[in-house]
Amino acid sequence: MTDKPWLKFYDKGVPESLKPYPEKPLQQFLEESAAKYPDHVAIHFKPSHQGFAKSHLTYRELNDLADRMAAVLAGRGVKKGDRVAIFMPNIPQFIITYYGILKAGAVVVASNPTYTEPELEHQLTDSGAVAIVCMSRFYGTVQQVLPKTQIKTVIVTSIKDYMSPLLAFLFGLTKEKKGGDRVQLAPGHLWFKDLLAKYTAAQRPKVTVTPTTRRCSSTRAGPRACPRRPWRCTATWWRTRCRSRRGSPIAGTARR
Repeated sequence: MTDKPWLKFYDKGVPESLKPYPEKPLQQFLEESAAKYPDHVAIHFKPSHQGFAKSHLTYRELNDLADRMAAVLAGRGVKKGDRVAIFMPNIPQFIITYYGILKAGAVVVASNPTYTEPELEHQLTDSGAVAIVCMSRFYGTVQQVLPKTQIKTVIVTSIKDYMSPLLAFLFGLTKEKKGGDRVQLAPGHLWFKDLLAKYTAAQRPKVTVTPTTRRCSSTRAGPRACPRRPWRCTATWWRTRCRSRRGSPIAGTARR
């Protein structure tokens, strides 16, 4: 117990490990949870600056939205094995997009939202990402690097998209304009929530994914890759370099 002090914080009945791990792709766990616990809360969203108000998504809602995102990506030409980047912090849209990418048979490229333009450009070009889903606050950075990448599809989300109506209203009054979240999209770029509204879960592409199918990718990061700010990627590099290119279903997810 002394070498694992966190175990004392586990709830009663929670095992130390889930081994042996089931041989199934990651998105199947979400689908099973949605079937077994459809109305249980899967995501709590409580921005720190509005601690008295929070939003949530159930497993049924999360799974449905992920299916819609998979349909969106397929509709934009994303095929099995293609790389899709996510450039946003830990908000519900990240999780929706993450599972949507997996359900589309594509590969997740998780980009640190604090990346500068050179850092983001390096990751997108190195991974070969063909699409990116970003938060509106970081849209300007994405626009600057697009000409040097293979990105064909840009999808933008507002942090307000999955806030409760009250929280979204308060955010618009106090934070949105100051924080730079109001943006005008360039021609051909698309809004996240508008796209999801145009598709149904039934339109999700039918792709075969096994537990060994590569699902996440990390850039060849490390101190040499980001000479301007090497400390930002070093920790991620040491954790992911040896695994992210070997086909692990969940290896190589960059630190967010």
